[in-house]
Amino acid sequence: MKQGKRLWAYYGDRSRYLDTRGAPVLVGGEDWDKYTVITPGDVNGDKIPDLWLRDNAGGDILRSHGKASVDGNVVDLATWGTQTRTKVSARA
Repeated sequence: MKQGKRLWAYYGDRSRYLDTRGAPVLVGGEDWDKYTVITPGDVNGDKIPDLWLRDNAGGDILRSHGKASVDGNVVDLATWGTQTRTKVSARA
């Protein structure tokens, strides 16, 4: 969920309730207000969720691949904010 310049990740489970597995986590830095966040799931086949970001100013679509956490079971949320963002598509 975006809150101004910040992006928060909420944990949930199949019960459809948020915060059942832990408190929300702040993701990366404070530039999230520049983007519309798209959550396509795992796009590169590594079984870790990835993000796509639409640049609100120019319309370009960027991707940020998630990386596995230390235990390998979930995404290390910090990686969404610290990985190099790669352009997937440019505005036509």
